[in-house]
Amino acid sequence: MRAALIVLLLTFATQAGAENKQTNFGGVILKLPKPDNLCVVENYGSTSEIFEMQSAIQRKAGNKLLAFYDDCLHLENAINGSEEANSPEWQFVVAYDPDSDAETIFKNYSTQRFNEEIAAGISDLDINELFKRAEQGVNQTLKDFSYDGNIVFGKPIDLGVLEIGDAVFQGMIVNISNGNDDFLVGGIFSYLLVNGVFISAYKYKKYKSKQTMIDLLSDAKFYVAKVVHLN
Repeated sequence: MRAALIVLLLTFATQAGAENKQTNFGGVILKLPKPDNLCVVENYGSTSEIFEMQSAIQRKAGNKLLAFYDDCLHLENAINGSEEANSPEWQFVVAYDPDSDAETIFKNYSTQRFNEEIAAGISDLDINELFKRAEQGVNQTLKDFSYDGNIVFGKPIDLGVLEIGDAVFQGMIVNISNGNDDFLVGGIFSYLLVNGVFISAYKYKKYKSKQTMIDLLSDAKFYVAKVVHLN
């Protein structure tokens, strides 16, 4: 029985390790866990173009895309080229990378200082202008990749800073139109400092009710806790 238990524990440990992505930013090794119930969009093979499109969007925003996760069924349909609805849930993990010549590391920042400055910055943020620039970046990228159609973001509902702990958690709700469909999306943006790297985890989910945001915040806090303890 003891031997069987050891084998079982080793199996789980191996599976958990396989779901962690290791990447390098500015000379810092980062370990990023896969969010529960989402599948990895790889930067090679059948999902490489999907990854590169999102990477291009993030570059326009001064970020480097580190990891991309999508609803498993939606991703499978996208790979197979079948008719697909909008994804019900997805997540990006990026590093703040405004300097094209060198990857930026915040060596002398404590978590407290980082959280205070981020929270203050969020309170001063013009979220309408932010989404206006995001819309322009998305549509330019679609054009660059020879895709027809435009994305239109409605006026966002800014929920502000929802909680501060291992990260600063910001919430928002926005309507998205792709020409064929309009749908509300809830988002939790988690901003954290990991060994000097400014990481943002953007988690989105189709909005159904207030419970959507409660669930998103819970998921975001759990994901951030895994990131912090892995690194």
